[in-house]
Parts: sequence; C-alpha cells; structure tokens
Amino acid sequence: MNKVRHFIFAGLGASLCLSISGTYIFGGLALAYFFFRRWKDKEYGGHLKFSSLDLPLLAYVLWGALTTLLNQWGGWAKAIKAQDGILFFFLFAHFVSPSDLKKTIIGFCAAAAFAGLWGILQGYSGIIYNPTLQTYHVPEFYSRWPSWLVNELASRMERAVASRSHPLTYAETLMPAFFIFLTISREGWDSRIKPKLSSFLLMMGLLLTAGGLLASQGRGIWLGLALGIVTITVFFWRETPKLRLLAVIALCLAFMSFSPSLRGRAATIFSNSAGPRDAQLSKSIRTSIWLKAAEIIRQKPFLGVGVRKVSIQIPNDPYGPKHKWSETHNIFIQSAAERGLVGLGLLLWIFTVVVIWIRNLNKSLQWRVVGIFVAFMIAGLTESWLNDVEVASIFWAFLGTIEAFSRLNCYGGKN
Repeated sequence: MNKVRHFIFAGLGASLCLSISGTYIFGGLALAYFFFRRWKDKEYGGHLKFSSLDLPLLAYVLWGALTTLLNQWGGWAKAIKAQDGILFFFLFAHFVSPSDLKKTIIGFCAAAAFAGLWGILQGYSGIIYNPTLQTYHVPEFYSRWPSWLVNELASRMERAVASRSHPLTYAETLMPAFFIFLTISREGWDSRIKPKLSSFLLMMGLLLTAGGLLASQGRGIWLGLALGIVTITVFFWRETPKLRLLAVIALCLAFMSFSPSLRGRAATIFSNSAGPRDAQLSKSIRTSIWLKAAEIIRQKPFLGVGVRKVSIQIPNDPYGPKHKWSETHNIFIQSAAERGLVGLGLLLWIFTVVVIWIRNLNKSLQWRVVGIFVAFMIAGLTESWLNDVEVASIFWAFLGTIEAFSRLNCYGGKN
C-alpha cells in the first residue's frame, strides 16, 4: 500500500510540473486514496476543518460563474470549469496528509529539475519552432535524428518550453521549485539520503531550474525571481543559504556572458530602446492591451464581461487587424475585466488572507514560502497566469500546502 501511495503522490507532484492531463488523473487518484484510507482509518489524512481561505475562494469562483451567466445567459458551467485549478487548494489543504504532501513536493521538484535540463537543451540546441508559420529551423547536425526527438528539442522562437505550450507557462512552473531548492534544508529534503549527496542534489536541482528559467527568457518571471530573492535576503539574511545564492548569481552571469539574446532581452526590462525589436514590441502590445482593458472595466465596472470572455483588439496589431486578445497580461486587470471590480475585490481578499497567513507562520516555514508568493505576484503584473490552468493549479496547490503545514505546525513531515 505504501508503494501505491508514494506512486500516487509523487506522480501528482511530477504531473503538476509536466502535464495538466496527468495532474487531473493523479489528483483524482489522490482524492480516491483519501476516501479509501479514511474509510479504513478515521485518523488518516488532512483536516476537514474550515480554512480562512475557503470562503473567499468559493465566492471568487461563484461570482465568476454568475457574471458569465448574467452576461450571456449561459456558459456558467464552462466558467466554473475554467477555474477548476482552485480544486487543488482544497485537495492539498484538507485531504492530503503532511507525509503525502512531502512526497508530492519531492515529485514536483524532481520533475522541475528534469524540465530545467530539458529547457536548457532546447535553448542551446539551435532547433527553432515558429508557431505562427508552423515551421522548424533544424541545423544540419540533426538532419538524421528522429523527428520526435527534434520536436522535443525545439525551442519556441529561441525560448525554452520543455513540455509546456508557452515559454512563460514553463517559467512560471519552475518558479516554486527554484525557491524550494534554494531554501529547503538538506535534512528537510530527505533524511534518509547522506548529507553530502543531499546537498549535491539540492544544488543540481537549483542550477537546473535556474538554467531553465533563463532559457525561457521570461522577463516578468526574472523580475519576480529577483524580487523574491531580495525579499528573502533582506528579511531572512541569517537563514539564506549563501553558497546556493552565490551559485545562482554565478550561473546567471555565465549565461548572460555567453548569450547575447539573454543580455538583450534582460536589457528590455528597464529600457525602451535596447534589446531585440520583438521584445520591445511585446511591451508596447501589453500597454495597448491594458488601455483597452481599462475601457472594458469602465463600461462594465460591476459585472465585467464574464470568465474567459475578454476580447480585445488593439491598433496596429502585428498579428493583423482582426486578431483578438483574450488575455490582458495582468492578473488584476484580467479579474476586473472578467468579473468587474467586485471580482477584483474578491481576488484582493484572497491575497490579503495569504499575506496574513505568511505573517503568522513560524519563521522556519515563513521564509521558505515568501519568495514563491512574491515571485507569483510580480509575475502576475505582466502575465494573466490565473487563466493558465497549468500555472494556476500549481499556485492553488501551493496555497493549500501552506494551509496544511501551518495548521499542523509542521514542515516537510517533521513536527
């Protein structure tokens, strides 16, 4: 039974990182396992007690369904389905035992290290896939390689994606694992592994996820990571593992030194003229989308347009005059446009509860989660990741894990 349990929860963690369909399958298995064990042992599993985040999350989901229904007299079921990543909060907060949560975290981090290596290989393979033209640029070296392998090694316009469909989804997937590798102690990782081997595995995981994040070339994610690291370093200097932090900085400097495209893309974060033209163009597109989204919010301030119903056309769109944008590239603007200012207020309520949670955590757990939360919030200023079910599932599972560990006053299965 233990082997089955380990397979289910490690598989759930790995699937959260690599495959959304696998996430649903293993999530269902985890829930079925909970009810089976609960039937056999009434003391098994998490606590079904009320969480301070249960009410705002339910209100957020139901309000989204209601705004969709009132806007078009239908589609409420799809609106709820579009938010099903929130189910992972309830699964992790109420139905999974702390020891099983640890298996899930280990599975997620192991898969993230693999995805990081995959992304690094894509970034430096030279194989480029253009999704607009649906064409491949394949160097002569790979001409005799199997087509499936060439496809897996292809970057998306020189940006790594691994198993994801978009570089930003890939980068946002790696963010939590990066901070776990950075902050977790070697004893908390797995006490059965020898200390030197544990330290080596943690360092390799950190470097591989950092390499994947660089290869994704996600500027908003880079900024989120930087501010998350700064937050940890400033407020938790004594706890910060200096060697791992220096290793990440050295890796980033090495990548930037050998990659002009990374240097150029990083320069566009703070400059409106430096860097690649396409990177500067994406900044101007975002600005135009935000301005159009503001018009939607002014027109429908109370109800919004409904979940997944945003449709924006911008002037001088490089994708053509008929192209429509469904994402505003900002989680707060997206919520206001879809759900109105009421929905935005509910989202802020959720995040306020999380901030209070983090402030009330014991310090040994607090500093391990604050970087992840800060990084997600900063990334959310340039990406609508709440509407990306792969990333949203990870975020809500992360919050559920915080709730479970804080309630039981334990971390990684250790009281």
